[in-house]
Amino acid sequence: MKYILLACSLLQLAVCQSQQKLNKATAVAAKSIPSNRISINDTAFYNVIRIDDKNVIRNGDDYLFNVSIPANCQMPVICVDAKIPSSLLKDIYPEFSKLIVIVPEWGHCEGGAGWYAEIAARFEIFKFERNHGMQKIDSTVVWGDDALTMKFIDQKLKEDEAEIYYTESFGSKCCPRDPQRNKPTREEFIDLFEKQNKAKIINTYFESTGEEGESNYYYTLTELPDSLKLKFILERNNSRLLHEEESKIKKAPAIHTPSRIKLDSKMRKV
Repeated sequence: MKYILLACSLLQLAVCQSQQKLNKATAVAAKSIPSNRISINDTAFYNVIRIDDKNVIRNGDDYLFNVSIPANCQMPVICVDAKIPSSLLKDIYPEFSKLIVIVPEWGHCEGGAGWYAEIAARFEIFKFERNHGMQKIDSTVVWGDDALTMKFIDQKLKEDEAEIYYTESFGSKCCPRDPQRNKPTREEFIDLFEKQNKAKIINTYFESTGEEGESNYYYTLTELPDSLKLKFILERNNSRLLHEEESKIKKAPAIHTPSRIKLDSKMRKV
């Protein structure tokens, strides 16, 4: 009996230590390391942004992360501790030209009398480099629960920033007219979405970008729950397709991620 109790204690200790490694964030002072010195071969990563299951929303084969990253971050390091197909990670946070993503993979430590514990068996580390539509991907695998140290950080939104879940642009009103301005219009789509989902889309920012009506719209979607945020993104993408045939083509699954913009005097709420 005492051997079973000892095995249980050791397994509980393994679980606690493994979880603690993925929860070291708040109390440790973050180090500032130049992005050009960060490598996938490092054994310690600082200023890591953690995404776990509570930050992930799913709709069919599509996902939404509800975590945004400051635009001035040169090469974010992200730990995706969630059940996400790793093949989709290469396109997350497209506003950044360089990105490191760490994916812990959990294994089981078995004990006597049917007891087992879940520990980080290995870490898969990716580096994504994007340049003019081309992408270079490097990766490595680190084995063992003690092989990697991460210090997490909470990237809070600043007062002059807005978290944006959807952005759309429109061209000229006339010369020639941007076909995206034809029916259904932006306003018609929003009216219908609000009625069908009994929701309000507010705190959207408008920015004029040209003399012929060119403009950008930045949607914060602040009043929508995360599930409706993802629904809005998918349905708005579909409504902006110019040809009906395109809407019938099955879309590749994707992870959608919010971005941050700095608010200035050229922007106004609509």
